[in-house]
Amino acid sequence: MFLYHLDQALSQFSTRTIPAKLLEGGTIYHSPFFPIPRQVRDLKAVKKFLTVYDLNPILNPELFVAENDRYLRRLVGGIELEDFTIVISHATKRDLCEFRRDLDPERVFVTHLAAAESFYPCHDPALERVVRAKYGVPHDVPYLLSIATLSPHKNLSHLIRCFESLAEEGSVGDLHLVLAGGKGWQGEEVVRDATKSPRVRSRVIITGYVADEDLSPLYSGALAFVFPSLYEGFGLPPLEAMRCGTPVISSNSSSLPEVVGDAGILISPTDVDGLCDAVLRVYQSAELRADLGTRSMARASHFSWEKCADETLNAYTAASAL
Repeated sequence: MFLYHLDQALSQFSTRTIPAKLLEGGTIYHSPFFPIPRQVRDLKAVKKFLTVYDLNPILNPELFVAENDRYLRRLVGGIELEDFTIVISHATKRDLCEFRRDLDPERVFVTHLAAAESFYPCHDPALERVVRAKYGVPHDVPYLLSIATLSPHKNLSHLIRCFESLAEEGSVGDLHLVLAGGKGWQGEEVVRDATKSPRVRSRVIITGYVADEDLSPLYSGALAFVFPSLYEGFGLPPLEAMRCGTPVISSNSSSLPEVVGDAGILISPTDVDGLCDAVLRVYQSAELRADLGTRSMARASHFSWEKCADETLNAYTAASAL
């Protein structure tokens, strides 16, 4: 019998008691976020699993509030040698095993995530027009799209500067830049960067939160999806864009090459000339956009939640044999 327990009420310092009947007969306990509670630690016959999504606040503490770093160190530091760990990319596995060199890599299992099947190539001009109007995107202009929380590790200020450079030199016509997503820590700095240059201020659109049902039309209508993130445990937005058949320009950092593969243009997240060149190439070539769009959809088909579930079950099975 596999035991899967998800208790969103369990906080980082919680000692909340789990009803005994939920633990009876269980052989595997899997916490997808919070530390494994002491009550479960005392069950010696139970295999303990913890999911670690990334080590971003540990590796890049300057990009996060201090509480994120402290919590993650507590979480990762609490993994015991007999535990099993689920990670969402090979990049996260490498980071975890480097940070915790005492852990056995054979007990760390990769289960890639997936984009929801609700993401699709939208070919409905009327719907695209409605969605554009809803989020303030002019109906008659091409646009680059980036979907991410407005926070430092998403590296959106870098994207804004590159876009400004292209716009001011007049090489991308009336191309606009659409930044979608909620405001995170230091998000106001991204907003300031977006509105700093009077010459392109009207061409950088910050939409805020975008409803799920509007994402596919927004992705599909974009000339390209640009994701300059400094670090990702997996990187769902590029995969969502790829399911919609949208050309992708992405960082080559952390897990992103695992997701994008050869279906998009991968560049260093600090390479100004590289990003400007990639945008210009996609803007100027309909043939390149078509090729990237086709490859995007083919690449996205390699990821599914069914596959993620199978990989997780395989990890449980392997642990049970030990």
